[in-house]
Amino acid sequence: MSVIVKGMEMPKSCSKCRWFDMGGGYGYQCTLLHKSFDMWNKISVARDKECPLIELPPHGRLIDIKSVEDGKFVTVGNDYQRWWNGALESVIDNAPTVIEAEDGTE
Repeated sequence: MSVIVKGMEMPKSCSKCRWFDMGGGYGYQCTLLHKSFDMWNKISVARDKECPLIELPPHGRLIDIKSVEDGKFVTVGNDYQRWWNGALESVIDNAPTVIEAEDGTE
């Protein structure tokens, strides 16, 4: 499962991230990864390669494409039903992926 933080911008470096902790004498650490950093220079200029944050591209309303698939006719008995299923397939095939599926499906 994932969490999206609305209105948050992608931090340019670990040191600018809200989940970065100075460690209180224990060194620098990412509270998301539970990972410690030894060098300030590395994290002050870039994000760590293991950073779990992803930036969403500009997008419209995000929908579950499965609900569109569920609108297809199971049994096609006429031209209208064939056309309808084809139209929905076209929508499904041409819809851009904004966030990859998490459950192993497309």
